[in-house]
Amino acid sequence: MPRIDQRYLDCVIYLYRSVEAAKAGEGFGGSGCLISVASEFGYEFPDHIYAVTNKHVVQKGFPVVRLNTVDGNTEVLPLKSNDWIQHQDGDDLAVAPLDLFPHIQRSYFPISNGYFLHREQASGTGWSAFGAGDDTFMVGRFIDHAGNQRNTPSLRFGSIAMLPFEKVKLADGYMQEAFLVETRSMRGYSGAPVFVYRPELSSRHRTVDYWGNKRYEQGIADVVGTPTLLGIDCGHWPKHKQVGRIENNKFIPHHQWKVESNTGLAIVIPAWRLSDLLNRKELAMQRRQKDHEYQDEKEAEETVAPDTDKPERNPNAARFRS
Repeated sequence: MPRIDQRYLDCVIYLYRSVEAAKAGEGFGGSGCLISVASEFGYEFPDHIYAVTNKHVVQKGFPVVRLNTVDGNTEVLPLKSNDWIQHQDGDDLAVAPLDLFPHIQRSYFPISNGYFLHREQASGTGWSAFGAGDDTFMVGRFIDHAGNQRNTPSLRFGSIAMLPFEKVKLADGYMQEAFLVETRSMRGYSGAPVFVYRPELSSRHRTVDYWGNKRYEQGIADVVGTPTLLGIDCGHWPKHKQVGRIENNKFIPHHQWKVESNTGLAIVIPAWRLSDLLNRKELAMQRRQKDHEYQDEKEAEETVAPDTDKPERNPNAARFRS
């Protein structure tokens, strides 16, 4: 796995129970990430930004979002549980529309939906397909050392262990379409984005950086590749071990008590399931309405001052645009 561009750390958000807990950086809650959906009106219009996490994180009472700011501090968004929209089919996903434009003081780098893994890429063949054994990395909240004054997410590395051929039974009984990924998912990482990355060698001495800018350099073959959003972590595959004692080389169970251990297999909801949530009718209509409102504002400004410069586009928006 080559070095990961540090800006991938800035797509992560932390979830807290209250504004006070977020400001204090309490060690409870979950992870999430920022997602951008491009405007239907084109590049000159601001992208639509969403906070994404697991449904179970919100249901357990952690709806408040904390973001990093460019001045080294944090900003808290006092969302409530009813601000989060859950997946229409019951998947362990929830999104909340955020009005981040044009407040550029926030250090946010949303993942464009153009970088989502498609179902065809997980089951097909060819240069764009991914499968078992491909490298992954997860960016989330190591809750025992997450950062009190500022979000300091950590990276966990691994590989795809199993494709979503058969659904996985979650703790609430829901049969979830999911990848199994060989990586450590612990409490606090729920809602963290998981990327799949398969660098390729180019004999043309060309590199393509993560933001789509091409560079031509001299020398040997360079690594080419852009991380793709595999999906959203929703927990780990548990293994329950019987509690007991050893007597005369025999295991004696103790009152049927069991403890849960971590198998090292993370359950990752595919990115295309997140696309289904973002494309549900009410969210699409909401985006279209905001586009029209922004268009009306632009036309009003041009009518009042037709010779003035157009409003500057947020330089932080859609940094992960395809």
